[in-house]
Amino acid sequence: MVVVMTGVLITAVDTTIVVLALPEIERGLHVALSSVIWIVIGYLLVITLLATQVGRLGDMFGRVRMYEMGFLVFILGSLACALAWNESAIIGFRILQGIGGAFVTANSGAVIADLYPPQRRGVRTATTRLAGASGRSSGSWWGA
Repeated sequence: MVVVMTGVLITAVDTTIVVLALPEIERGLHVALSSVIWIVIGYLLVITLLATQVGRLGDMFGRVRMYEMGFLVFILGSLACALAWNESAIIGFRILQGIGGAFVTANSGAVIADLYPPQRRGVRTATTRLAGASGRSSGSWWGA
């Protein structure tokens, strides 16, 4: 449960925390203002578009396996973002993060459904969704 909540929290935090870093990314990587927005949009767009599709992969190949793979891809994408050398690299690595985030987001609820009996799922699902909502709303605070 803690692992699922952690994954949901960090992928949610990452949707908003990067906004505070945009001016520094713009200066440090010499990214034009018109392109810097793709650092945020790329991540959100990929999570939105892939969430339903990768949920099906969880059904086919194992929800826990797909969740863990997503977590790993997200972490590798995060490390790659830290090492980005130019505009294309950071946008590409944010998209990679988004792919990992989509696997985490799409499979977290299914993992909980597999782990807990019906009478305990409601509380567990609500707790996990609270982690996601907290992450999205506190990302700017964490980045400050």
